[in-house]
Amino acid sequence: MRIWTWVGGILPLAIAVCTILAAGACSASVADLPAIEAYGVLPMVDSARLSPDGSMVAFLSSVQGRRCLFVHHLDDEKQKPKALCPGVFEVRWFAWKTNSRLLMSVYRSTPHLGRLITESHLIAMNIDGSGDTLLLKAHQGRMINFNTDNVLDFLPDDPDHILMTVDTTSMVFPDVIKVDVNSGDKQTIVPSRDKIIRWYTDGKGQPRLGFGMVERKKAAFLYQDEAGGDFMQVEGADAIGESGFLPLGFSDKPGVIYVLSNHETGRNCIYLYDVKNKTVLDRYASEPEPTSNP
Repeated sequence: MRIWTWVGGILPLAIAVCTILAAGACSASVADLPAIEAYGVLPMVDSARLSPDGSMVAFLSSVQGRRCLFVHHLDDEKQKPKALCPGVFEVRWFAWKTNSRLLMSVYRSTPHLGRLITESHLIAMNIDGSGDTLLLKAHQGRMINFNTDNVLDFLPDDPDHILMTVDTTSMVFPDVIKVDVNSGDKQTIVPSRDKIIRWYTDGKGQPRLGFGMVERKKAAFLYQDEAGGDFMQVEGADAIGESGFLPLGFSDKPGVIYVLSNHETGRNCIYLYDVKNKTVLDRYASEPEPTSNP
């Protein structure tokens, strides 16, 4: 409201000035301005990525104002890039799954309950545009998911599957599922857990750490040992102050994870944290102290 009030006050003044000035001078200055399309042109090439074997490059580009995915064979200069445009959707991001299979997050605006919302989904497609598969439908059990493109782990060592998070039994606490990128078949790996809003995988693609918040400030964790078994509950406040910490990932040491906290110095620091013994082992890195200019 404040911005529009300010603009409303400037606009009459600008009109008055143009009225006072010579009409030719005002019209000439307007004619010299760039066309409005110049301010909204999409980049010609965006997010270029090589295929796993390095023989192709895929990138995002615009086709009549819509973001599409292009695949170019580097070993055949005569072959033009292949455009993959997903119908009424546009491509938000993409990833190579194999040399012949691509993953694409696609989105569009759609009306829902009297207003426009953005829905996004994940599809898999061959590099020639065939074999397109919608990996997750919007309807999941009792839930309607307008964003079904949340990839937890691309599982680079598994050519056929990825891990995704999706709301099937709760609107807040996601399930972890394994999805076949060829058929769309799904398998629940970790069902939703109370208070856990984010999952982390280890180097083998196993979801072994869950993170959530209790009463806004207190962090809650579920941790699973490398050997499997039940998840154990861990509280960050037991180790680093009342504000707890934010998990970052798994280290190469069994039972030890990287965590982030600002409790000790007031600045963000990364620590090695022993989950079983609830002990901080070492400060791995920290933000530098602020320096004052002379």
